[in-house]
Amino acid sequence: MDGAGFNLGSLRFVEIAPTTSVPASFISAITLNQSTVQLNLNKPLSGPLPASPAGFQIFVNGSAIPITAAVLQVDNPRIINFTVNHTFTSSEIIKISYAGTQISAQDGTTLSNFSQRDVKNTIAIIHPVPGRVESEDFFFQSGIQLENTTDVGGGQNIGYLDVGDYLDYYVNVAQGGAYNVSYRTAALSESGEIQLQLMGVSGGFTPLHTLSFPPTGGWQTWTTTNKTASLPAVAAPDKGSHYEAAF
Repeated sequence: MDGAGFNLGSLRFVEIAPTTSVPASFISAITLNQSTVQLNLNKPLSGPLPASPAGFQIFVNGSAIPITAAVLQVDNPRIINFTVNHTFTSSEIIKISYAGTQISAQDGTTLSNFSQRDVKNTIAIIHPVPGRVESEDFFFQSGIQLENTTDVGGGQNIGYLDVGDYLDYYVNVAQGGAYNVSYRTAALSESGEIQLQLMGVSGGFTPLHTLSFPPTGGWQTWTTTNKTASLPAVAAPDKGSHYEAAF
């Protein structure tokens, strides 16, 4: 379910035809990590797969990248996992195509060709520090909603904040030291407070500073508040550490 506003009581399935009346076809694709793509199909396939790339192509920003392995998942043969000779980043547009003839489903139907289908890019954004972090570029959150800003170039802001809400961001702090942190905020009539925390691998956190924000007279009337934080050097490509903003 990707939205609110309805109830679900039951589902009823009535067989209307054999599975051979439906072609084996693409359902979806997603990145599992920085070098693996998972392809989801509507039918379980017969294995093993032909030698890699097995008729498949994966594209990054319009250019084909090498596929080093294509493996049918044993416990769910509707899934093929591809290993590529490339490191995916969060900003890349990833596509997948199939133009082969040798892959068949367990019911004997042949996998239909498909071209330039979207691969959902789940690679987290890693923010360089020093630098600018857009508030909407979190990898996890609790309690917030996004809305468009009315000023030019503002993008989106996080809103509907309550006590206990938080957002997590991956960062790469190239050099430890004292940093000025500038928060861009807006509030109609109430003041707010934020705590910046450094999260560790085990889930524990170290508070870096706490800062209060003044009301600005409007939800799109913006002001900037500054405070210094002492940041250790943190490399986050492996998602080992990250920063959290807690409200």
